[in-house]
Amino acid sequence: MKIFYMTSLSAMKHLIMKKSLFLKKFIIPMFIFKIILTIKLFTNLKGKSSNQYHLGTKNDDLWDQSSETIFETTLHSGIQKLTKEIKQENRDELRNKLIDGEKKIELENRIAARKAASTPFQDVVAERKEARESADDLLKKNMENIEKARREPGEDLIV
Repeated sequence: MKIFYMTSLSAMKHLIMKKSLFLKKFIIPMFIFKIILTIKLFTNLKGKSSNQYHLGTKNDDLWDQSSETIFETTLHSGIQKLTKEIKQENRDELRNKLIDGEKKIELENRIAARKAASTPFQDVVAERKEARESADDLLKKNMENIEKARREPGEDLIV
């Protein structure tokens, strides 16, 4: 029994150095449970004489069965709690990834909408600019023709 606790202590030291989730959620509570179990065992032995304890095999079997069932239920509940927390963390991570993906898609849609909205506007501005330039060119040609007509009265006006 002493060897078991020494190996579990060395395992605890090794796991504490890694600071793993498994250590925090499962190993440390089990180690504390083992310590409490041994304290209960030794406090029960103090009340009995050594002859009573060694002669009563039924009590030994009973103690072993109850400690095993307590250990198994604690182990089972610890595993359930650990898996539940891991599932919750995975759900949170997936939810965050989904939210990030939705935000990214929304941002891309906004950018695409801005580009789509700005492209026709820029086209309209360019078309208006070209129309002004062509109107200015046409006005200049007409002014030149009017000037020519004033200088040369015999030619027709081109408007």
